Amino acid sequence: MSIKADSIQRVDGQTTLSSSGAILQVVQNKYVMPYYHYENLGSSLFELTFLRIQITPKETTSKILVCWEFRGNADSSYNRMEFFIYRQINSGSNANLTSGASGNSAGQAAGQWPVSGGSDMQAQGEGGIDYLDDPTFSSGDKITYKLYLRDGNNDGSAFSINRGRDNLSDNAETAGASSVTAFEISQTS
Repeated sequence: MSIKADSIQRVDGQTTLSSSGAILQVVQNKYVMPYYHYENLGSSLFELTFLRIQITPKETTSKILVCWEFRGNADSSYNRMEFFIYRQINSGSNANLTSGASGNSAGQAAGQWPVSGGSDMQAQGEGGIDYLDDPTFSSGDKITYKLYLRDGNNDGSAFSINRGRDNLSDNAETAGASSVTAFEISQTS
């Protein structure tokens, strides 16, 4: 005798167990306009608040895949924009998910923006960071993911997001859109 089922209901009667690797839910935040421009960034972390996302997982064994996609540029000389991912569960403290062992160097960051060669050679392009998280949490917890940046070489550089190179002048590319997407992935076997 064989039994076939698309899903199996748990004893509590509320949650359905899915096969491992199934996407249980998708949450997305999009940001289109206006563009953001940050001047005189230093070595302190600065949160890109519009690229923050919150998800309440359906299963306590799930992993969360977070994907950031953005367009922008670093428009001072020899920039090294470094990105850091933080997680907060409910109203708890922020946990740095990308802390490396190399102090204040780029080896500690989750990603790095292309290096510019000077104000007339701005690095304009698409950026993206994907991070698969395996958090420990309880049923009903809200998990918030935050993206921070800083100027890795601390020279007071500037950074733009959702902005054309010359802020939409006649000879510049148009502004783009940015987004962050969180996928809950079942780990039930």
